[in-house]
Formats: sequence, structure tokens, C-alpha cells
Amino acid sequence: AIAVPAMKACRMKSCAKISVSAPGITIEAIQIPREQVVESLQGGSADIAISHLASLRAGIYQEPLFDDSYCCVASAKHPVLRGSISAQQFAGAKHVAIASGNAEALVERTLSKKRLTRDVALVVTQYHIAIEVVRATRLIATVPLRSVRSRTGVQVMAHPLSIPKAQIRVFWHRRVHNDPANQWLRKFLRETLVPKHETVPIPEKKSE
Repeated sequence: AIAVPAMKACRMKSCAKISVSAPGITIEAIQIPREQVVESLQGGSADIAISHLASLRAGIYQEPLFDDSYCCVASAKHPVLRGSISAQQFAGAKHVAIASGNAEALVERTLSKKRLTRDVALVVTQYHIAIEVVRATRLIATVPLRSVRSRTGVQVMAHPLSIPKAQIRVFWHRRVHNDPANQWLRKFLRETLVPKHETVPIPEKKSE
């Protein structure tokens, strides 16, 4: 099983490609809370985990796959925002926050350093849900750039805060480090998920 604490379309696409490349195996993608990742890897209910979690405890191996920049998304029909957003506009807007991932903690920490606060009007579980909410409302959201699969009805803006990129990693337990099947799966994910070229344009940041 592949544990995906913060499921993205690209990870589901990889699972589909595995079934084509290795039709004799069965892949189960399971979504679990971040705090259960170590337990799942230790207990064997998950063979690997894909996420942007921080480094885990001893006995868990990890390997970076790729980095993903955070951006700010708003409805294309937003009454104020037009392709860019300042830190003051960001703090003054109403937000949809995402319970999974690290984005919200990074945003809150950076706002605190600037002595700014924000109004979180809604909390959802996944990035793609937040994007759909943004598309239909005046709320804005902070999401990884690659999570914006379709820009129809959405404007993607450079994030006004200086927050680190999301570092997507694959994790596995030392018990399966030399297991041929697990090694094959990790190699396949590297070849499938690691982008060969940056195909997602990063918008220019608005000057204050």
C-alpha cells in the first residue's frame, strides 16, 4: 500500500501508471492522517509514504522527489484581486485553510513575524477541495503550485509571503530497505514523479 497523507492528482496518476507497467501487482493508495505515517510504515500496513512531512524518527528512510512552490489562488471573478496580491491584501482577505500539509503552519508563522493576522472562514481537508471553494467564492487559499490542475475560473498568483517550498519526499521503513519489490516501487516513483522540466509557470510577485 502507498500511504498518501496529502493526496494529489499526480500521485494518483502514478498509481495508475504502476498498474500498467506491472499488471501482475496490486497497488492500494490509502489516505491516512500525518500522525499515523510512522505507525503505518512500522506496522507494515503501508509499504511507502509520499508526502511533504518533516524528517521522521530513526528507522524510517527518506528520499526527496521534488520541490513545489506555494502560490495563492483566488476566483477569476474576485472583485478586488487581478492577477497579483500584496501581503496586506492577503492578510485582509478571507481564507479557506487546508487541514493537511504544512502550508497553514508556514503562513501563520510568517504572518506572525510580520505582526499580521488573517481571517480563516473555512477549513477543508485537501488542496483540491480548497481550489473548488475558491473558484466559487471570494475566499483565497495557499496551495502548492502543482496542485492547481486546472486554471479555469481561478487566478494563480505569486504568494506575497516568503514561505519555503514544499519538499515532497518518499518514506519507507528500514525493514523493507533492501526488499526488491520496494526498491522497484521507489525507483518507479522517482522516474514518474520527479519532473524533468518545470512546466508550471510561477507568477510574478506583487511589489508592496
